[in-house]
Amino acid sequence: MYLVRIFLMMMVSVAAAQAKTEPAGWTENYELAKQRARATGKPILALFTGTDWCPPCKQFDEQVAHSEQFLRYAADKMVLLKLEFPKHMLQSPALYAQNSALAERIPGVEFPRFYLLNAEGEVLTKINMRVRRPARNLNELYTLAIEDGLAAVPKAKD
Repeated sequence: MYLVRIFLMMMVSVAAAQAKTEPAGWTENYELAKQRARATGKPILALFTGTDWCPPCKQFDEQVAHSEQFLRYAADKMVLLKLEFPKHMLQSPALYAQNSALAERIPGVEFPRFYLLNAEGEVLTKINMRVRRPARNLNELYTLAIEDGLAAVPKAKD
């Protein structure tokens, strides 16, 4: 019994340390994203991307995903989950299995693609990037598309 307690305390300490060292913004861990969504009541923005082979994915990653403006906007509205599908980079077997399972459950062919998920991982809506929007730059274009998606999600009843 004593060893079990020590083991559980160590696991809690490790989880807390990992949570503190992970930067605010994107996570690649689906379970962590769901945990954050449950804790905050925010939806998950799931990004299916291939930044090592897909030009629009690379452009989003370089110009929008890590920009201070986008991260500040997203922090108030959603949990960010990045699901990489590389063709030329190595990926851990666990991350490959996680992302492949999600791609089977939430199918699509275009990259990048965005979905809003609830804390249980159910699809609330797909973000439609094919609609023309009056945007001054790429950051604004994605923000407007996400706003449209968020507006389409029914609000939880109090």
